[in-house]
Amino acid sequence: MGEQKAGPMTQIQTQPVSAQAVFEVQARDIAQRVRRTLADLLAGVGADPTKPQAVARQLGLDKNLAWKASRIVTDEDPLASIPRVPGRSGQRILLDAFAQAGASKPAIDAAREAMADVERMVETHAGNRETFEMMLAALSPRGQAERDEATRRLSFQGNSATWGVQARVHQSTHFLAPSDNPDELQVAIISGLVDLRRLRANAPWTVAWVRSWTDQGALLKTNREPLDPRSNGGGPPLLRDFCSEPLPTLRERKGQNGVTRYEIMDGEVGNTGVVTCVNGWFMRGGTPRWRQPDDHIGEHNVALNTPVEMVIHDLYVHRSLDFAMNPEMALYSQLPGGPVYPFDGPDLGRLPIADTVMDLGSPPDLTTPELPKYPAMVELALSRLGFPAREFRGFRVKLRYPPIPSMLVLRFPLPARPDEPR
Repeated sequence: MGEQKAGPMTQIQTQPVSAQAVFEVQARDIAQRVRRTLADLLAGVGADPTKPQAVARQLGLDKNLAWKASRIVTDEDPLASIPRVPGRSGQRILLDAFAQAGASKPAIDAAREAMADVERMVETHAGNRETFEMMLAALSPRGQAERDEATRRLSFQGNSATWGVQARVHQSTHFLAPSDNPDELQVAIISGLVDLRRLRANAPWTVAWVRSWTDQGALLKTNREPLDPRSNGGGPPLLRDFCSEPLPTLRERKGQNGVTRYEIMDGEVGNTGVVTCVNGWFMRGGTPRWRQPDDHIGEHNVALNTPVEMVIHDLYVHRSLDFAMNPEMALYSQLPGGPVYPFDGPDLGRLPIADTVMDLGSPPDLTTPELPKYPAMVELALSRLGFPAREFRGFRVKLRYPPIPSMLVLRFPLPARPDEPR
């Protein structure tokens, strides 16, 4: 036979596996084993994981522990289920309950080993549950959203204690409509703090502030009128029918960079001093409809400076303004140390947020359980702008326990003038 020459060795190119990828593979494997073994235990004793209250009664478990076990099995995202694995004492209680209900020893041992692997992974990668759950959250959009909300809630509680105030809802509703001047737009804004409580008597607080700017942060001059004609005599543009009684006492303060602040005065603390303060104003013109050399983006912002349980930021767009029908949401830090939006541009200081923009339809669905009088507020604003609700499409962002200080933005690209050279 003739001699065969070996051909050149094939070079197999392999991509290095990142530490993040290894961590995710391990976490998914353990999560799936925990889910599978708990599902086997529940099936073995005839318990239905879609009915956690029934599981609690059947196994004689605390409702919270039964809920965790059920959610681990039923959650569609395995990684989001790991934070629900109970601690060591909870694991013992859970497995003892399954043993008393007649579950087999091999099934119990398999579940015990799977949950013990969770504890070993915590020790290896994080050292404690809190840090481990933060690491998991980065791998799961749903887990990230749940974790972010939990941490924001802790911040809300701390900020409430630090600043001496808190509110149930921060409402911000913006309206965008055509103007008699084809180069301008009409804008109306309703802004309010609902169920604001002082935790200290000496805690005056800014409940609204107003400023208009370009992309680069340059001041835009606009002529504002109060939505409520009864406020035409000057002072804060209160929407009296939507404020608490007696009307909260506000003072107007002129600040730097064209900012006007409306500040609520000192008052009673706790539930006896709860107030709702809603302001509303509109501009019949002065807001450019077309992009300008220094202004390419239309923005509707709400400054978040008060510890609140929820912010509701809405934008209602007239049907003729098709360029604004796909608004993007962004959340920016406003810490004084910077970067500060919009002065430092749209790319710096942006905070991660998993929530999305909801389409309220056309005509918009005005159902807002957190604000029972909300439809009447919207009708008032639209009547002042001179348009019916059926001609608008609504968009909404709801964020629980928003971080402060920050700015929540709904924005869209402004169109070029029809006669602008291409």
